[in-house]
Amino acid sequence: MISAFLAPLTNRIMLAIIAALIVLLTVQTARIEGFKVWPIAVEGWKPKAERLQADLDNVKAAQVVALAKAQAAKDKAEQNYRTLAENTDDQIKQARSAAMASAERYIAAHRVRPQAADRSAGGAAATPEDQRPESGDRSGAAPILASRDFVTVTPDDIRICTENTVRLESVREWALGLTDGGD
Repeated sequence: MISAFLAPLTNRIMLAIIAALIVLLTVQTARIEGFKVWPIAVEGWKPKAERLQADLDNVKAAQVVALAKAQAAKDKAEQNYRTLAENTDDQIKQARSAAMASAERYIAAHRVRPQAADRSAGGAAATPEDQRPESGDRSGAAPILASRDFVTVTPDDIRICTENTVRLESVREWALGLTDGGD
Protein backbone atom coordinates (compact mmCIF):
# COMPACT_ATOMS: atom_id res chain seq x y z
CA MET A 1 0.00 0.00 0.00
CA ILE A 2 2.58 2.45 0.76
CA SER A 3 4.27 1.77 -2.49
CA ALA A 4 1.01 2.30 -4.29
CA PHE A 5 0.67 5.63 -2.54
CA LEU A 6 4.30 6.65 -3.19
CA ALA A 7 4.38 5.65 -6.85
CA PRO A 8 2.16 8.48 -8.15
CA LEU A 9 3.90 10.89 -5.76
CA THR A 10 7.30 9.81 -6.99
CA ASN A 11 6.22 10.33 -10.57
CA ARG A 12 4.99 13.79 -9.71
CA ILE A 13 8.19 14.62 -7.87
CA MET A 14 10.23 13.41 -10.82
CA LEU A 15 8.11 15.46 -13.21
CA ALA A 16 8.54 18.50 -10.95
CA ILE A 17 12.30 17.98 -10.80
CA ILE A 18 12.51 17.56 -14.57
CA ALA A 19 10.34 20.65 -15.11
CA ALA A 20 12.50 22.62 -12.66
CA LEU A 21 15.66 21.47 -14.47
CA ILE A 22 14.19 22.47 -17.83
CA VAL A 23 13.27 25.91 -16.46
CA LEU A 24 16.73 26.36 -14.89
CA LEU A 25 18.50 25.25 -18.05
CA THR A 26 16.32 27.58 -20.14
CA VAL A 27 17.09 30.49 -17.84
CA GLN A 28 20.80 29.64 -17.90
CA THR A 29 20.80 29.38 -21.69
CA ALA A 30 18.98 32.71 -21.95
CA ARG A 31 21.58 34.29 -19.65
CA ILE A 32 24.47 32.90 -21.68
CA GLU A 33 23.18 33.03 -25.25
CA GLY A 34 20.37 35.54 -24.99
CA PHE A 35 16.73 35.20 -25.68
CA LYS A 36 14.53 36.95 -28.16
CA VAL A 37 10.84 36.37 -28.64
CA TRP A 38 8.97 39.18 -30.33
CA PRO A 39 8.05 41.39 -27.34
CA ILE A 40 10.90 40.17 -25.12
CA ALA A 41 14.60 40.47 -25.78
CA VAL A 42 17.30 39.52 -23.32
CA GLU A 43 20.95 39.98 -24.24
CA GLY A 44 23.11 37.09 -23.07
CA TRP A 45 26.59 37.54 -21.73
CA LYS A 46 28.26 36.05 -24.83
CA PRO A 47 26.67 38.51 -27.28
CA LYS A 48 27.23 41.31 -24.77
CA ALA A 49 30.90 40.34 -24.39
CA GLU A 50 31.29 40.23 -28.19
CA ARG A 51 29.62 43.64 -28.56
CA LEU A 52 31.77 45.16 -25.82
CA GLN A 53 34.92 43.63 -27.32
CA ALA A 54 33.99 45.18 -30.68
CA ASP A 55 33.48 48.52 -28.92
CA LEU A 56 36.92 48.20 -27.29
CA ASP A 57 38.48 47.34 -30.65
CA ASN A 58 36.83 50.41 -32.19
CA VAL A 59 38.12 52.60 -29.36
CA LYS A 60 41.65 51.25 -29.79
CA ALA A 61 41.50 51.85 -33.55
CA ALA A 62 40.21 55.38 -32.95
CA GLN A 63 43.05 55.98 -30.49
CA VAL A 64 45.61 54.89 -33.07
CA VAL A 65 44.07 57.23 -35.67
CA ALA A 66 43.89 60.10 -33.17
CA LEU A 67 47.50 59.53 -32.12
CA ALA A 68 48.60 59.59 -35.75
CA LYS A 69 46.67 62.81 -36.38
CA ALA A 70 48.09 64.41 -33.23
CA GLN A 71 51.62 63.42 -34.20
CA ALA A 72 51.10 64.83 -37.70
CA ALA A 73 49.77 68.10 -36.24
CA LYS A 74 52.69 68.26 -33.82
CA ASP A 75 55.19 67.61 -36.61
CA LYS A 76 53.56 70.30 -38.76
CA ALA A 77 53.65 72.81 -35.89
CA GLU A 78 57.29 72.00 -35.17
CA GLN A 79 58.14 72.41 -38.86
CA ASN A 80 56.32 75.75 -38.90
CA TYR A 81 58.27 76.86 -35.82
CA ARG A 82 61.56 75.70 -37.36
CA THR A 83 60.75 77.56 -40.58
CA LEU A 84 59.78 80.65 -38.60
CA ALA A 85 63.03 80.45 -36.61
CA GLU A 86 65.10 80.01 -39.77
CA ASN A 87 63.35 82.94 -41.46
CA THR A 88 63.87 85.03 -38.35
CA ASP A 89 67.57 84.10 -38.27
CA ASP A 90 67.91 85.09 -41.93
CA GLN A 91 66.12 88.37 -41.28
CA ILE A 92 68.36 89.03 -38.29
CA LYS A 93 71.46 88.52 -40.44
CA GLN A 94 70.17 90.87 -43.13
CA ALA A 95 68.93 93.46 -40.66
CA ARG A 96 72.14 93.23 -38.62
CA SER A 97 74.39 93.88 -41.60
CA ALA A 98 72.22 96.80 -42.78
CA ALA A 99 71.92 98.27 -39.28
CA MET A 100 75.63 97.90 -38.55
CA ALA A 101 76.51 99.58 -41.85
CA SER A 102 74.13 102.40 -40.96
CA ALA A 103 75.64 102.64 -37.47
CA GLU A 104 79.15 102.83 -38.94
CA ARG A 105 78.03 105.64 -41.28
CA TYR A 106 76.48 107.44 -38.31
CA ILE A 107 79.66 107.03 -36.26
CA ALA A 108 81.78 108.39 -39.11
CA ALA A 109 79.43 111.32 -39.82
CA HIS A 110 78.77 112.37 -36.22
CA ARG A 111 82.05 111.92 -34.54
CA VAL A 112 82.19 114.20 -31.48
CA ARG A 113 85.50 115.11 -29.94
CA PRO A 114 84.83 116.60 -26.53
CA GLN A 115 87.37 119.38 -26.06
CA ALA A 116 86.61 119.72 -22.37
CA ALA A 117 87.95 116.25 -21.76
CA ASP A 118 91.17 117.20 -23.57
CA ARG A 119 91.62 120.39 -21.56
CA SER A 120 91.02 118.77 -18.20
CA ALA A 121 94.44 117.19 -18.28
CA GLY A 122 96.07 120.50 -17.75
CA GLY A 123 94.33 123.21 -19.72
CA ALA A 124 91.46 125.46 -18.75
CA ALA A 125 87.99 124.00 -18.67
CA ALA A 126 85.55 125.03 -21.37
CA THR A 127 83.00 127.62 -20.38
CA PRO A 128 79.81 128.78 -22.07
CA GLU A 129 81.74 131.77 -23.34
CA ASP A 130 84.16 129.39 -25.11
CA GLN A 131 81.23 127.74 -26.88
CA ARG A 132 79.67 130.93 -28.31
CA PRO A 133 79.91 131.45 -32.05
CA GLU A 134 82.65 133.81 -32.99
CA SER A 135 81.16 137.21 -33.68
CA GLY A 136 82.43 140.62 -32.90
CA ASP A 137 79.44 141.95 -31.04
CA ARG A 138 78.52 139.01 -28.78
CA SER A 139 75.03 140.48 -28.86
CA GLY A 140 73.13 137.83 -26.97
CA ALA A 141 73.42 135.00 -29.43
CA ALA A 142 72.40 131.77 -27.75
CA PRO A 143 75.46 129.93 -26.57
CA ILE A 144 76.16 126.43 -27.74
CA LEU A 145 75.63 124.14 -24.79
CA ALA A 146 78.61 123.65 -22.54
CA SER A 147 80.39 120.31 -22.63
CA ARG A 148 78.95 119.35 -19.24
CA ASP A 149 75.51 119.17 -20.95
CA PHE A 150 76.68 116.55 -23.47
CA VAL A 151 76.80 112.79 -23.09
CA THR A 152 79.57 111.05 -24.91
CA VAL A 153 78.67 107.77 -26.57
CA THR A 154 81.54 105.65 -27.78
CA PRO A 155 81.44 103.90 -31.15
CA ASP A 156 81.40 100.57 -29.31
CA ASP A 157 78.30 101.68 -27.38
CA ILE A 158 76.57 102.58 -30.65
CA ARG A 159 77.47 99.18 -32.11
CA ILE A 160 76.21 97.38 -28.98
CA CYS A 161 72.94 99.34 -28.98
CA THR A 162 72.48 98.70 -32.69
CA GLU A 163 73.11 94.96 -32.26
CA ASN A 164 70.72 94.72 -29.31
CA THR A 165 68.03 96.71 -31.10
CA VAL A 166 68.20 94.49 -34.19
CA ARG A 167 68.16 91.32 -32.09
CA LEU A 168 65.25 92.43 -29.90
CA GLU A 169 63.19 93.67 -32.85
CA SER A 170 63.74 90.29 -34.51
CA VAL A 171 62.73 88.44 -31.35
CA ARG A 172 59.58 90.55 -31.20
CA GLU A 173 58.74 89.70 -34.82
CA TRP A 174 59.43 86.02 -34.09
CA ALA A 175 57.09 86.10 -31.05
CA LEU A 176 54.38 87.82 -33.08
CA GLY A 177 54.81 85.07 -35.67
CA LEU A 178 54.23 82.48 -32.93
CA THR A 179 51.03 84.14 -31.78
CA ASP A 180 49.82 84.30 -35.39
CA GLY A 181 50.21 80.53 -35.59
CA GLY A 182 53.60 80.60 -37.28
CA ASP A 183 52.02 80.64 -40.74
